[in-house]
Amino acid sequence: MNELEIDLICATLRPGESLAGVVRIHGPGESLVHLTLQGEEVLGAGNLSFQFVLPFFEMASTVDCSEGPAEFHFLLPEGLPPSYFSQDLRCLYALKARRKGAVPGLLPTLLPALKRDAIHRLHIPVLPAASPANQEQHWFVLPAGGVELEVRLDSCQVEPGQSLTGELVIRKVSDGPLPRCLTFRFAAIEESTKKGYHHRKVTSLQTRDITPEPDLEYPMKGFFDFPIPLDSPASGDWNTFRVHYGFRVGLTLSDGQQLRQSLPIEVCRYPA
Repeated sequence: MNELEIDLICATLRPGESLAGVVRIHGPGESLVHLTLQGEEVLGAGNLSFQFVLPFFEMASTVDCSEGPAEFHFLLPEGLPPSYFSQDLRCLYALKARRKGAVPGLLPTLLPALKRDAIHRLHIPVLPAASPANQEQHWFVLPAGGVELEVRLDSCQVEPGQSLTGELVIRKVSDGPLPRCLTFRFAAIEESTKKGYHHRKVTSLQTRDITPEPDLEYPMKGFFDFPIPLDSPASGDWNTFRVHYGFRVGLTLSDGQQLRQSLPIEVCRYPA
C-alpha cells in the first residue's frame, strides 16, 4: 500500500476550471501533505546537451489527513496556456504531493529511525480555452498578369478532424500573361519566441498543385480541401514559443512571374 495517494475528480482541465480531489495517507509519517501545482515550458526538450526550462506558474496548499482523507482544490487562472508536447517544445503541468517521514530509509535494518519523504507526482493535461469566433477576412483577390484570382475560404477557424475548405475563381481581365501553375499550401509551424533561442519548424505541410490546360475557358472555378489531423495542436501563444497555421496561394504566370498571397488560419479545440 502506498504511503500517499491522490484521487482526482477530473484529470483534464481547461483554464478557469478547478483541479479538485482527495488525498489519502497510510502508515507512519506526518499527517500534513503539501501540494504544489506547477507549470513549466521547455525549449530544446529533445536536446541532451542543452535545455531551457521556464517555470511560469505555481500554486501551493497544505491539507491535514489526521482525521482521514482530505479534500483539496486549485482554481486555474483564465489565461493559462494549454499543455503542449513535441520533440523540441513542451508546456507541462504537474501536481506534486509531499509527505514528510513516510518512507523507510535506505538502510531500514541498521537505521530504522531515518525516514524519507513520500512524494507523489501526477501530470495534469490542460486543454486550450474556447476560442471566440474568428472575424478575420477569409477571402482575397490576387491580380496577376492578364487574370485575377479570387479565393474564398469557408472559414479561417477549423477544428482537428475537420477540413479547411474553399473555392477559387480565375477570371481573364486583360491580354497579359496567363497562369502556368497554381499552388495551394497549408502549413503548421512551431517557433520559439525566447530571445537567444532559435527554433522554427514546419510540423506539417500539405500542397495542392493545379496546372491549367492550354485551351482553358474563363472564368475557371475549382474547390480545395485540406484535412486537419485529429492530433493537430491548437493555435496559440505560450511564454516562450508559438504555434500557428497558414494558408498560402502561389501563382506562376506564363512569363515566369510569381505571386503569392497568404491568410492566417486558427486551429481550435472547443469544449465537448
